[in-house]
Amino acid sequence: MLVEAEVKVRILEEDPILTRLSKLQEKGTYEEEDTYFDDPLGILRKMGGTLKLRRRGNEYSIIFKGGDKGGEYKIKEEVEVRISDVNAMERILIKLGFKPRLKIHKVRTEYLLPKGKVFMDRIRGLGTFVEVEALGRSREEAECRLKELVKELKLNHKNLIKESYPRMLLGGK
Repeated sequence: MLVEAEVKVRILEEDPILTRLSKLQEKGTYEEEDTYFDDPLGILRKMGGTLKLRRRGNEYSIIFKGGDKGGEYKIKEEVEVRISDVNAMERILIKLGFKPRLKIHKVRTEYLLPKGKVFMDRIRGLGTFVEVEALGRSREEAECRLKELVKELKLNHKNLIKESYPRMLLGGK
């Protein structure tokens, strides 16, 4: 089991973070489409968890994130499994009672750092963000790595966003 710690910052056109990102090693730019699912009673969403099917080019995965563990950053258990047939997986989810709730389309540029990942996300209908994430075997390890990344990128703590893209798009629902 891995624990993910993440935080976002909204980017404006001439944000100084863009200069800092330009000095990092870019892994690539790609399009992603995430389809978020929830059960008919909304229990998964109410507990703060997410279940989504992700399409990235010809690669597909299903991702579960548990509820936020609280604290300065968003910290969640994450389980991701690659799948070969996204349509079959979607049918399975629907047969189990899950319903597609929201689709999010993003153009994502990924940057690599030794302690984690940094993404510049252009979210359709929402804007541009830098998302910083770190994984660890424990909450403490993930949080420590994320703190170092936030410091290294010189992100202003008052501008950090813990909310997920779905919550932002749906106005906190």
